[in-house]
Amino acid sequence: MLTWIDATEPMCLLLKKYLFFFFILMIGYCNAQRPITIQSISFDGEYDKHDLYEIVLFQNEDTVQMIEDPDFDKLIAEDGIEYELEYYDILLQKNTFRFKSDTITSDTILICPDCIIHNDSNKGSWALKASKKKPLFLKIDSYGCFHISHDSLVFFKSKGNYYVNYNDTLRTINQTDFIHIINFEKELRLVEGGRCTTTDHYTLQFKSNTYKKVDGGCTWDGFLNLMDKLKIPLRKYKSSGWW
Repeated sequence: MLTWIDATEPMCLLLKKYLFFFFILMIGYCNAQRPITIQSISFDGEYDKHDLYEIVLFQNEDTVQMIEDPDFDKLIAEDGIEYELEYYDILLQKNTFRFKSDTITSDTILICPDCIIHNDSNKGSWALKASKKKPLFLKIDSYGCFHISHDSLVFFKSKGNYYVNYNDTLRTINQTDFIHIINFEKELRLVEGGRCTTTDHYTLQFKSNTYKKVDGGCTWDGFLNLMDKLKIPLRKYKSSGWW
């Protein structure tokens, strides 16, 4: 659009008009869209596009952008506007992250689908109720193209201490390890099927109660991760076993 300026106007007034239009243009430039890279990392901080198939960006609950390949695409965000980024972790739980592009210090947002956010509620946890007389039994039978393995452990509390019996060896664990066991139980109840060639068949038993779940997703690896967190080495298998 053309703006007509009266040539009879004083020079200072013309200058003010030019400055005004320049200021408007600068505001538009400052509010320009900013590209932000989304990078997926694993729980140990390494780059890992683990099951992160799409990210959805919302503005005022309306979809702004859907990214189906975060390894190549970038979010396009405008400064000064609050966005909500939505993705799912490896247990298919929805996670959200709110941000404004002009308030984050980096052009990269790190997302960890492997990092499971646990709620604070331990209601219904069998591990929380386990005792020496009524321990919690965990059994896993793993089947794959190149392995068949069976393993188990027993957990209980006694006189304020926490214990794990694995491979006929009784170990004392600390409160942090106890929380890992509670979180493992929470995660196991959230696991959904999967299409992996390896399937892990879990059985939890507490008193007369039995809970069974099959993990065929090849992403959670609940038992292996639990043993790693507890710093308990897995027993060796001579013929077929963990590999």
